Amino acid sequence: TALLKEARLPLLCHRPRSLLQLPNLESGLSEAFRHTELLFTCRSMATMLYDVTVAAVNEFFSCVWVEAVLFSFAAMTYLAVSGRVVVNKRQQGELRDCTVAKGAKAASSLPGSGMNNESELMQIFASLRRGRLQEAIALLRQLPDEKMKAMSDKVIPKLLTVAATAADAPAAAALVHGAFGRIRPQMLDMAMLEAQRKRNARLCGQLDRLAKLLCIPRSDITFTTLAWSYASDAEALKELMHQASVPLTKAFAKAVLQACAATKNVELVVEIFERADPADAAALRSHAEQIANRARLAYPCDKVNVTEYD
Repeated sequence: TALLKEARLPLLCHRPRSLLQLPNLESGLSEAFRHTELLFTCRSMATMLYDVTVAAVNEFFSCVWVEAVLFSFAAMTYLAVSGRVVVNKRQQGELRDCTVAKGAKAASSLPGSGMNNESELMQIFASLRRGRLQEAIALLRQLPDEKMKAMSDKVIPKLLTVAATAADAPAAAALVHGAFGRIRPQMLDMAMLEAQRKRNARLCGQLDRLAKLLCIPRSDITFTTLAWSYASDAEALKELMHQASVPLTKAFAKAVLQACAATKNVELVVEIFERADPADAAALRSHAEQIANRARLAYPCDKVNVTEYD
């Protein structure tokens, strides 16, 4: 009010154009003061609100600051350790790959690896194709034991075939036994199946005689193959059936029935049914009837009595 009073005197002295300007000036100044007071009030309220907020945040963190510090320390430790572990694993993987690559390179440079294996195998098979059993066995003995064992599954069946067709079968059997010792039955099976695939019945019989010299146990596959090869030899077929274990397997019994149909050996058919498993009797009888029907169609002039198989 004092300021207004002091400000009003000079204004009156200047003789304004209209006396209505003085109330307007007074109202403008009062409005300005009112806005100024409002501004100071808002500022003081903001200051108080800031102080209250800071106090609340400080109060909150005063309760959990220990947990926050521990969490931060644990997070930094985990990140540091996990990054180091990833780097170590990557370095170990690179080192392992490098070692494997060096090992493969060194192995390829050895005289008995890579292409050398194939070349040695080709040399052995070339000797066997020429019938040079002793030379092939000498090449095999030059190989290390591990490599010789790895090649045995491929070489031994062919060795048995060459030894079976040799002029001096006992000497050839002695060579094979001296090189490999006891021969597994699976090797004889592979040689028998290869001879059957070539429809070489004579070779199957030679392999059978060689198996007896080498004391190789005959499996069901070998017995079934020999039954096919002895189809034209009734005595050998009968001896083979007596050597088979009882009860006869269904595959072997069917093969012998097929051979009996070719030789018309009814007595051996009766013996087959006696030595076969009773559970297979119906299937074997049906198979015998089918064989007889095929024989009747192939040779209509011959009298084939189907009931003989019963």
